[in-house]
Amino acid sequence: MLSRCHFKRLKTSAPALSIPKVNRQFFSALFDVLSSQLMTIGDILFMIFVEQLLTEFELAESYPFTRVRGYMLILLFYLLSLTFHWQSVWFSKQ
Repeated sequence: MLSRCHFKRLKTSAPALSIPKVNRQFFSALFDVLSSQLMTIGDILFMIFVEQLLTEFELAESYPFTRVRGYMLILLFYLLSLTFHWQSVWFSKQ
C-alpha cells in the first residue's frame, strides 16, 4: 500500500500566454464576428425547424435539419457561437 508521501503534487501553474496586443485585438474581433455569424445561422435554422413543425411539412430523409439530427445541428451552431463569444471576451480582457 502506498502512503500519501509517494504522491507529490505537481505544479499546476502554467506560464501566462504572452500574446502581442495587435494579435489579441485581431483574434478578439475575429471571434466576435464568428460568434455573431454562427448565432445568425443558428437562428435561421431554428426558425426553419419551427416552421417545419408548425406546418407539418413532409421532408425527404436526406434533408439535414430533420428530427434529432436537426436538433443536434442547431445546438452545435449555438454552442460554437457561445464558445467563440467566450474566446472573444477572454482575448479582449487580456
